[in-house]
Amino acid sequence: MQRFLIKSETRDDGPICVIIPEQFFTVEHEPPQPPSPIPPSSPLPPPPSFENVPLPPPPPPPPPRPRPTPKPAISNYCKRKLRGRCLRFEALRKRATKQGKM
Repeated sequence: MQRFLIKSETRDDGPICVIIPEQFFTVEHEPPQPPSPIPPSSPLPPPPSFENVPLPPPPPPPPPRPRPTPKPAISNYCKRKLRGRCLRFEALRKRATKQGKM
């Protein structure tokens, strides 16, 4: 059973997904190669070669945000207006069904 490493990157033209077979990313007998220094003049680093690239550690989870105090979803004023509208809608529906039966 062969395993694959799925690596997603974001490039200029959009996010891409790269699937790497296991033989390319499990190399235990070779020491990890130091990253090549990138000259500051180039705005984008060159795309990394996918052979012998160790996986970067996952980013730490963001700290939990304090929950805002829950507000009532519908104010009483809106509830009153909605109740009136609902009653009106019910009356219209009843009237419409009566006409349909006649």
